[in-house]
Amino acid sequence: MAVGKAVRRYEPWTGERTRMGTRLRFFISRGFIEALRSRWALFILFVTYGLLIVPRLFEALATSDPFDPQLYGPLLTDVHLFVLILAAVAGSSLFASDIQDRTIVLYRVRRMGAPYYLVGRLASLAAVLGAVSVAPIAILSSVAILSAAPSLSLVVDQGRIVLFALGLGCGVAVFFALFAGAISVLLRERRYAAPAIVFAVLFSEIASSILSALSTSSLASLVSVWGNFSLVGAYLFGTDLSAGPAPWQAAGALSAVALACAALMARELVYREDLP
Repeated sequence: MAVGKAVRRYEPWTGERTRMGTRLRFFISRGFIEALRSRWALFILFVTYGLLIVPRLFEALATSDPFDPQLYGPLLTDVHLFVLILAAVAGSSLFASDIQDRTIVLYRVRRMGAPYYLVGRLASLAAVLGAVSVAPIAILSSVAILSAAPSLSLVVDQGRIVLFALGLGCGVAVFFALFAGAISVLLRERRYAAPAIVFAVLFSEIASSILSALSTSSLASLVSVWGNFSLVGAYLFGTDLSAGPAPWQAAGALSAVALACAALMARELVYREDLP
């Protein structure tokens, strides 16, 4: 046994500690940037803006009514598929990668904590999805309003249409962030989580069609994720509602799924004593 050797010990950090809010903002922004470094994510954004947004900008430049629901409602419907694919690409590894390489242990230490880790990861994914579901609405409405130069009274009277569109876009981003995160936690492997995210949503559409054909109850259509968002959008934009479930029932179904996903992630990542 060596004698006289100094034993190195851990010493407390004497530097300036950053606030939790600062660390959380850095965590979210870094997750956002890392997600957009993916070639597939950039490709989806390029296709979405090239196929859906740019053509509508010319329509927005020529419109005389910047608060026409037809400017925003169809766009939100068209981006659903791209939001889903982006959620599968960016969300499949949201928690699965951290669980596999055990870096989740580092994130759950005292200074970050499991709740902040969970919120940070979900917020970064929601921000990425918002680039497809929220940013296009903001761009389109800005171009339409600047082009038409509406009166202040018209903005006050009809401006809620833009707010509804932005709110629905945020709802789409948050829902799919929670949904993709839950599947990522549940399956814990990116190669399984990505197709499972797409399959689960597409299966809800197929199941809704089958149940609607077999059942006389209109509630069978509540199984459809996209159908529920379309119902909520039709109500917000004041368009004709088809005979079927009430908009509040569609919103309730989406909320129930979102809460179930949040509860699953909280149970696995926050409240479990043994790490996954």
